Amino acid sequence: MRNALQTAIASAIIAAATLAVTTSCSIDDDNRYFMIGIIQPSASDGQILQSPSGEKFKEGTKVTFTAVPATGKNFLFWTDEQVGETANPLTVTVTENFSVGAAFGDMYRLTAVPVTDGTGTVEISPGGLEFYTPSTSVTLEAIPSPGYAFIQWQGDLSGTVNSRTFSIKEDTDVKALFGPIGATHQVTVEIAPKDSGTINLEPAAYPEGTIFEFVATPKEGYSLSGISFDGMSATESPAKMTMPAHDASLVVTFRDVSRSFNAQRATDGSWYVVSSTLVAEGDYCNVYVENGAAVTVETAKAVATEFDDNIFGNITTNFGEREDIDGDGKVTLLLLDIVDGYTPSVGSYIAGYFDPSHMLDKDSNAWSNECDMIFVDVNPLKAGSEAFLTTISHEFQHLINYSRTFMVNGQEQDLWVNEGLSSAAEYVYSGKVSADRIGWFNKDPVGSIAEGNNFFVWYGRWEDSSPNSVLDNYATVSLFFQWLRIHASNGSAIYKEILDSANRDYRAVTAAAGNRIDSAYSSWDRLLETWYIASFRCQPSGVYGYKGQISTNPVYLQHQGNVAYTGLEAGEGIISAIGSSFGVAGSFAPSATSTGAHVQYAAFKYETPDIDRVSPYAGEFSLALNANPDNTPFHYENAVLANVAFAPSNGRVARSIQARKDAVADELPGLLRVGFHPGYALSRETAEQKALKNKARVFDSAASTRGRGGR
Repeated sequence: MRNALQTAIASAIIAAATLAVTTSCSIDDDNRYFMIGIIQPSASDGQILQSPSGEKFKEGTKVTFTAVPATGKNFLFWTDEQVGETANPLTVTVTENFSVGAAFGDMYRLTAVPVTDGTGTVEISPGGLEFYTPSTSVTLEAIPSPGYAFIQWQGDLSGTVNSRTFSIKEDTDVKALFGPIGATHQVTVEIAPKDSGTINLEPAAYPEGTIFEFVATPKEGYSLSGISFDGMSATESPAKMTMPAHDASLVVTFRDVSRSFNAQRATDGSWYVVSSTLVAEGDYCNVYVENGAAVTVETAKAVATEFDDNIFGNITTNFGEREDIDGDGKVTLLLLDIVDGYTPSVGSYIAGYFDPSHMLDKDSNAWSNECDMIFVDVNPLKAGSEAFLTTISHEFQHLINYSRTFMVNGQEQDLWVNEGLSSAAEYVYSGKVSADRIGWFNKDPVGSIAEGNNFFVWYGRWEDSSPNSVLDNYATVSLFFQWLRIHASNGSAIYKEILDSANRDYRAVTAAAGNRIDSAYSSWDRLLETWYIASFRCQPSGVYGYKGQISTNPVYLQHQGNVAYTGLEAGEGIISAIGSSFGVAGSFAPSATSTGAHVQYAAFKYETPDIDRVSPYAGEFSLALNANPDNTPFHYENAVLANVAFAPSNGRVARSIQARKDAVADELPGLLRVGFHPGYALSRETAEQKALKNKARVFDSAASTRGRGGR
């Protein structure tokens, strides 16, 4: 029933807006349809959202309305046919034509009820209202039921006097505690540790059977651990307890959730201390947030929930169990602003990292946190975003990888295999291939991918002379491990097969590829050759592409015919044209004396699957590949490149390639994630650390990084 205030507001709203609503229903194939109208308030007050949207609905349809107040306004109640309703959102079952409006205003809601129904009532003066204008003077009187006595006010009001007068300044929720008349028993309150928090319950004498409610509020740096009272317990606040037939002590325990962690600066590897607070707990994780970081409690809780529900199970199932170093059954997630030198002008940043130092005890590493943990950035990475969550998945694989390799027999996987599996973990969690990595591969901003740079030698000559080229590694290893998944008979399960291998290098990959794709790929040179050509051709079916799941652009090098190229590191391959013009077939006979011991050649056409591996090599394009399985950096072998790779023209192949380039011509992201590998590269700076210092994001031009061949 509407009261006088609601009637007045509703009338004012209806006077300010008009809406025509059909007064009859329509019938279509025995179905009855009705019309719904919304009386929208002024934009300065708020708006009404409707789901599902529309005006005409079948009888029985449930329609939900949500009142969204403007800044500084409160939702009061629904108007028109729904006048007086205060539920928000409000769901209505359509049985007739109707309209709906909403009242907003600078008013506050007052609720005053007994803690336990039947024990008493609360009279409000002035009464008959639910909303009050600011500064209204209100009197509450607690009236006990027969056999009960008033004990105290709780909620937003305190005290033991049964009549209280105060001014309304905000939404106010008050409860009156009543207890049976009879012998009373004393409740004492103990906070442990002392000064770690408060409760809004005054020590007092209560009759047996009294049900009292209270709120436990931790001090900053603490969280509620537990509540105990005469055999009763609770772990959440607010809590209710029942008075026994004797004196009893209410013990509220808070725990210190502050913790200091040791961390490394990504810029130079030096150690420092991070002060943090435990903000959220999950079944499988504890989420700590660096003090002062812009992460809300709600966001931290959402991260814990996502880790529990979707990350932990997915990554564990597909990669294996981790070592629980501290025995708490949980992974520690530290959300912090990683010291990576990031400013808005810096294009590279550290999104997160796993540091194996913390899997060791302090006797082995004095800086160890002695827990299985992951560091996750919150600047510029946004906590809770998709990139943030895929970063956790990426680093969780690193943690699992270390647990299942080094902690088993003291041998880690090759860095490129480890990074490949972590890029795969991003896909396993999100179901998406990183657009940033594919974009980098297609754009080749440094120009080093065209000259053979890839993941196999992670810290080699390219990364040493051109730090930004380390992003080639992340792009190519992501593509390579996606190619494995796409073509493997067991899909993503090939990743666990690689990680479970007793081998820690390329042999773990060739064994899995030979077993799950084709026995030919038990050979490293054949596997690498196929992937190179697949990324160039990008055919929609067969092994020379990604079956339509990924679109890559071809990369090729402009060199004059039969040029001796000095400096292919292990795993590097260069594709160049053979014919006198782009996409025209020809033959190619490289000099054996200019070819390194592990360098091999393959000629192919753009559209047909045949590969010519016998000199003279016939086809449209040539791949010169250093198939040396030893990826020790700074070891080079010579190769011979084929003819000039002309810019695309109007030829059949040129048009096909240009169409693919145009289809994926997205700009590079403004921010580029790189990894942080504590302990790698010995005492030298890693390429990632060098890239972080590239403040202006000025990538080495193709002209300055190419030309290492016969020029």
